[in-house]
Amino acid sequence: MGENVYLNGDIISKNEASIPITDRGFLYGDALIETLRTYKRAPFMLQSHLNRLTDSADELGIKIGRSQKELKEAVYNVVKANNIEEAVIRITLTRGNSVKRSLFENLEQSNLLITIAPIDLEAVNETCEGASAITGLDKRGMLSSHKSTSMLPSIIAFKQAQENGAFDMIQISKRGFVSEASRANVFVVLDGILLTPMTGDQVLSGITRKVVIEVAQRNGIKAEEDAIVAQDLSSTEEIFLTNSLYEIVPITSLDNKPIASGEVGPITKRLQNGYRMLVENWLETIGITVGS
Repeated sequence: MGENVYLNGDIISKNEASIPITDRGFLYGDALIETLRTYKRAPFMLQSHLNRLTDSADELGIKIGRSQKELKEAVYNVVKANNIEEAVIRITLTRGNSVKRSLFENLEQSNLLITIAPIDLEAVNETCEGASAITGLDKRGMLSSHKSTSMLPSIIAFKQAQENGAFDMIQISKRGFVSEASRANVFVVLDGILLTPMTGDQVLSGITRKVVIEVAQRNGIKAEEDAIVAQDLSSTEEIFLTNSLYEIVPITSLDNKPIASGEVGPITKRLQNGYRMLVENWLETIGITVGS
């Protein structure tokens, strides 16, 4: 982690930062998070992440107490306070400090923590050439459409994947539909069409998911949001996962069986290239020369 963090209005050393033991995020997991990546010290898709944070906070009744402008400035201040070029930023918003120790409290003052850490670029780059995944039952609740800190089911799913030597677990709902991976959205290619589960029940509206759909449309790739039956995974032509840190992760093996040829598929490759071009073009529009 970077040496300096943002906590409730101040940039301070991570060693000085502290949150009361009465914080509801600590006691109950009553908190939201956003995770985003920087490229050459520039936060990518920051406004989209802040919009999602604000929307979830409004729906769950967590009072941010800060404007979008103040949130954006806080993120940039954390970037400036740490000498990390390629980084992952985490925004953590808790409901605040418990007063009554009641299961729900309508608190006026939330706690906001923003941290930054260097990205393991070697690990990220390795996944570009393909990774393995397993399938398993989605044990998350209905609020999984919000990016909250109540992540125990996802942690257990990821633990199972790691124990099986896989990059992640693709989770299947009790009704037999693909939902998400433990830390990513899921895309498949069936009959040449790019498919991803509809957002809502058990599917987060991922920022990278949205970008990938836009990249597909720009490149003439037909993309649809629709239910994906778990049984279709065995006959799919391509599978990949998306999140802000890893971008697009091709899944070339599922439950120890190869996906199609066992190589990164042509549509996935086109989307990887298109995503990189989008990032490079964005960097140039904000005055950052690619390759500098």
